[in-house]
Amino acid sequence: MPSDTSKDQLYNILKDSTNTLVNNNNSSQRQYEINEWTSNNKMDTLFFYQLLLITLTILAPLLYLQKNGYIPSSVFFGATCILGIAVL
Repeated sequence: MPSDTSKDQLYNILKDSTNTLVNNNNSSQRQYEINEWTSNNKMDTLFFYQLLLITLTILAPLLYLQKNGYIPSSVFFGATCILGIAVL
C-alpha cells in the first residue's frame, strides 16, 4: 500500500499534467481563432483590391473617351457616380 506522501506526489503530478493539457488546449484554441481572423482579414483585403481593380478598369477607358471628346462630361460623371454608388 502506498504511503500518503507518494499519493500526494502522484496527485500533484496528475494535477500538473492536467493543468498543462488544459493550458495547451486553451492556447491551441486561441491560436486557431487568431489564424481564422487573419485569414478572413486577408480575404476582405483581397475583395477590396479586386473591387478597386474592376472599378479602375471600367473608369480608365471612360476617362480616355471623355478626354478625347468622344463622350460628353455629363456621361462620364454620370457613369462614375453610378459606378461609385454600386461600389459603396
